[in-house]
Amino acid sequence: MWTLQGFYAPCRRGLGGLRAKFLDQKNFTTFLNQRDLEVLIGLVEPGSYCTWSGAAYLEPGEDGWYGFLMDEDDLVDDLHTREMFLRAQSPSGILMAGDITRRLHLEDGVDIEELQVLLWDTDPETGMTPDGRFETIERRWSRVERTRLLWHRVS
Repeated sequence: MWTLQGFYAPCRRGLGGLRAKFLDQKNFTTFLNQRDLEVLIGLVEPGSYCTWSGAAYLEPGEDGWYGFLMDEDDLVDDLHTREMFLRAQSPSGILMAGDITRRLHLEDGVDIEELQVLLWDTDPETGMTPDGRFETIERRWSRVERTRLLWHRVS
């Protein structure tokens, strides 16, 4: 069962539309594109014309259907959201040290647990701290471990 966590702006993908972030009962995070979301919640019928994409809505499982998945843009947006929550807990807004463990549903049948470790909270070019910019998040964090999980075996 997926619970909606928020909406994110379109990214570089050709499909366009908003992206919705979801969390399940085992704390796995995933994303869903607007086109597929509109079908799953019954807002539109598969085969009807999608005015904002210029193509027909697809049936779940049909060729071109994406469903619940995470690509690199989604992974970065999720990491940034988690970092913002950590910053909100810091009195100074500066991240001194830490890590983030996240469970991710990358695509159908591919579930992982990932450990991200904070390298530093400083812009390497200017030396300014804290560096909360979205553009530099991948320089602040490093993935040190990624483990494949079987969803049905996770508690």
